[in-house]
Amino acid sequence: MCPAARCTLLTLLITATVGDAPAQLDLGVQAGYGPNILLSPGTDLQSAPGRTGHLALEAAFGRPGSRFAFAPALRVSEHAFRTRMAYRVHFTTVRNQFDLDLAVAIRQMSGTVWRLGGFVGRVGKVTNRIEQRAEDLAFPRYPLTTLGPDHYDRDQFGALLALEVPLDARHRWRLDLMARHHFTPLVNTEQEVALVHRPPQLVTATNTRPTTLTVGLGYRFVTSRSAPSED
Repeated sequence: MCPAARCTLLTLLITATVGDAPAQLDLGVQAGYGPNILLSPGTDLQSAPGRTGHLALEAAFGRPGSRFAFAPALRVSEHAFRTRMAYRVHFTTVRNQFDLDLAVAIRQMSGTVWRLGGFVGRVGKVTNRIEQRAEDLAFPRYPLTTLGPDHYDRDQFGALLALEVPLDARHRWRLDLMARHHFTPLVNTEQEVALVHRPPQLVTATNTRPTTLTVGLGYRFVTSRSAPSED
């Protein structure tokens, strides 16, 4: 997504959720952890559940009492995506990612909040390794391999859906359930890896896309209301 399109989308979301009325700004933090899965339609890959963890600084900007609010967030995450190679043996791609979430928060009468929108991101360092057994121990005979920038897209984008459930009467603490799907493929070129005494095996394809599901805890620590504009 080009910078001009991002600015246009941001302007439309703010206008739709805030308008010209006095606005209220809520800030908070959120952390989550959970599994992920690789989807490769039409490709003979055996994806195995991986691991995703993230930290975020979140905001909600909207009219007081309104059901809708503009809800951006800055998020840093680490993913371990896994492909099954043999019994208790997995090929794992580990990468760090920084995301900007652009979502709309839909408040319910019960206090729960739905977040619906998308995200754009930037991938940091990416490494590969082969893991053994449930403890995710790396095989010493297979050292870490860093992927070159030509093997994947650093710029990422996707969709998100989240549910926030308040845990106290003031709605400061909340339980977060979040699903995120990447539209950008995991890699640009197919990867094949061979175990000892085995032929090369396809571990990632050009249509492999990650989906993550995390459970987290959030806290809202700042609430402010902007002053009405003077005519």
